Amino acid sequence: MSERGGAGRILVAAPGFRNGSLFNETSRDNVMEPWVELRDRLAERGYAFETADDKVVRGSDRVIIWDWAGGARPASRLTRLKRRIRGATERAADELYADCRRAGLADRMVFIIGEPPTVSAASWNPRIHELFDVVLTYDDRLVDGSRYHKYFWPVAANYPKCHVPPLAQRKLLTSISANKSSDALGELYSARRSAISYFEAAIPMNFDLYGVGWERPTPEGVVYKSYRCAPANKWDVLPWYRFCLCYENTDNVPGYVTEKIFDALRCGCVPIYLGAPNVRDYVNPHAFVDRRDFASHGELLEFISSVTPEAYAAFADAGRRYLLSDECAKFTSPAFAETVIQALGL
Repeated sequence: MSERGGAGRILVAAPGFRNGSLFNETSRDNVMEPWVELRDRLAERGYAFETADDKVVRGSDRVIIWDWAGGARPASRLTRLKRRIRGATERAADELYADCRRAGLADRMVFIIGEPPTVSAASWNPRIHELFDVVLTYDDRLVDGSRYHKYFWPVAANYPKCHVPPLAQRKLLTSISANKSSDALGELYSARRSAISYFEAAIPMNFDLYGVGWERPTPEGVVYKSYRCAPANKWDVLPWYRFCLCYENTDNVPGYVTEKIFDALRCGCVPIYLGAPNVRDYVNPHAFVDRRDFASHGELLEFISSVTPEAYAAFADAGRRYLLSDECAKFTSPAFAETVIQALGL
């Protein structure tokens, strides 16, 4: 990406985030902190970092597109006109890209693959990637140091210190997730629902479900009795449980390790992880329970029910040490900001 003298404005487009909402400093679980960090780091360099919304792109210094919402080609003038007639509330990525090309910004754009294929299939279309000189991805299979560059799924660097009750006061198991479904290969939503159904029936007094959307039936028509609420923050709930189901949205993308496992570790709760096939390359294997080590829900339940206080303390200690390590720091806001700034050529 060519350099350009002086400072100015950088735009970012992410599906669902308008009017500066990407920089919400009071977001749930502080999930927007990485974007706030990037905004502040860019401000130090003299750049205003803003959500693209309907802003005129001409005159901008750089543009970031996080995930692709729109057609597989840059939007034509007719397509843009039809969307405006329809009253579309958000400029699609293909429309923004077309605007950027016309403004001479083709070599000043960065595409970030955000959601996995189960959530945003278009973001994984190679034809989309070919539109950009720089693509940031967590998928280890794509990283080549040429077009594709590695980033780690960003998590907040700042997390409140949690009061962790004694083991005797904590229930055995919880799950905090959203009620979602997908037909994509490798989806783990159905695995979550299967686990929830099993543990709700097997340990009804020792398992609770939290998250968004569970007041509605699942695709199988199930409404879970173990459902409690959608908590304001995970740190309000997780310290009251010994273990937490931490299933990613997909299990077939190496390097796709998200905030789920970090949230549990920071709350003194041991994660039961299923997702990235190479998670042990990124997270201390002594700090979590690898769901792949168990052939059934029953085997998993037998294991976590038999963990002694001493063995649990070893899990917790490994988790604390990992959170202070350089390996963990790669996922935090400062590292994300630095990676994006380098990708922007600033």
